[in-house]
Amino acid sequence: MDTVATVTISALWISGAPGAGKTTTGWRVFQLLTAAGANAGYVDIDQLGLLGPFDRLAGAAPHVVKAENARRLIDTLGAHGLRQMVISGVVDPDLGEPRLGPGATTIDLTHVRLRCDWPELRRRFLDRGSGPDALADLEELARHLDRGPADTVDTTSRDVDEVARELVARHTSTRPGRWSHARSVSAAPLPTTVIHGATAVGKSTVGWELVRRRWAAGRATAYIDVEQLGFHAPGYDRGVHAAAYAAVTRGYEHAGADDLIVVTRDADLVAEAHGGESPNRVLLDASDDALSARIALRSVESTGRLPGDTLLGATPERQRAIADHARREAARLRRSRAHDAEIDTTSTTASEVVDRIERKLRTPD
Repeated sequence: MDTVATVTISALWISGAPGAGKTTTGWRVFQLLTAAGANAGYVDIDQLGLLGPFDRLAGAAPHVVKAENARRLIDTLGAHGLRQMVISGVVDPDLGEPRLGPGATTIDLTHVRLRCDWPELRRRFLDRGSGPDALADLEELARHLDRGPADTVDTTSRDVDEVARELVARHTSTRPGRWSHARSVSAAPLPTTVIHGATAVGKSTVGWELVRRRWAAGRATAYIDVEQLGFHAPGYDRGVHAAAYAAVTRGYEHAGADDLIVVTRDADLVAEAHGGESPNRVLLDASDDALSARIALRSVESTGRLPGDTLLGATPERQRAIADHARREAARLRRSRAHDAEIDTTSTTASEVVDRIERKLRTPD
């Protein structure tokens, strides 16, 4: 592997059927560890397996990619001083237990599966916007998981905070520790398109449309949301974040990716992680009114429900503060000119924006 660490890292993997509460609980566990002054990291395992075309996302293959990327991520963070890792997400149902494989660090891995009774699981699944057509498969999966050997916590009539506090007390280390500046390898030398812009400009929507188009064309492409790799405490260390990003790109390269689609608020971090390589940087822009409207919409409607989402559920006062910051951020980015293409998304669909990105990158100005 790319880095070397010398301490044992505690890792808690929280799994369960969709709707059992694994992501919400995992994020709350990380928040509690942060509040306690622990040295800790967090990742949702789905963020480590977004490699297509679609046939790569079926069967055991995505579970293998996710597990290998998780191992690389833990090794890298371990080299920078990580003590406790929290992972949320599904494990291969045919195995029933997470398998991280050999690496540079010694990991004390604990797997806990969250479950709840079927009527409650069904309600949660539908309430989060999932379609009823998937209910039969969900029930079958939940019954299959209930027959497994994993240590199980029932969340049927318990709130997230109660479950998270139990998991912190039973299964995590709250050891403190500062981040160190270990030598990190650069990101994988793959063709990389970086989509960046102000808050709510549409980076994830456009990035996801672009990667789906690459998959449909049969190109082995990985999608990375850089902010989802930056959850660590105490404090925020930009070097640690860059190292985490680089490690995951190396994992995707090892898994056969031909190129990367990357969305981020910090395009400079990505460029620095690539060292001598120069990714294509696409700046998305939008009018002040469009940014404000999208922030208001995101506060009540966020289909991704990603960990760390500061917009979902934001009060009107908080929305105004975020919009003010987004407008200033957009103005600063327009002035920077540190991008290969700039595209206004104010009155365009994601598909139209991707059309323009593809044309711009083929025939740069």
